[in-house]
Amino acid sequence: MGDTWGDGIRIVGSRSLVTRNVTTGAVGFGLHLLPSASGNVYGGNVARGNAGSLPGCSATNVEFCDEGTGNTSNGDNFLPDRM
Repeated sequence: MGDTWGDGIRIVGSRSLVTRNVTTGAVGFGLHLLPSASGNVYGGNVARGNAGSLPGCSATNVEFCDEGTGNTSNGDNFLPDRM
């Protein structure tokens, strides 16, 4: 059937550096760290106007979802629903 999540950026692994990306208009989340994601750092990203929704993540937060463990931000992301 294929991928139906439609995330702008989906992180599934560990120890990635996710920087300076822009996601708009995704059917899913702008930035989504799945349960398998751990020890990742994200910074300088912009996610706005996405439509994500998932049990386990805030239904009002359509830009960002972190279901993983030990993921951190360096603080300069623009994820409006995260603030």
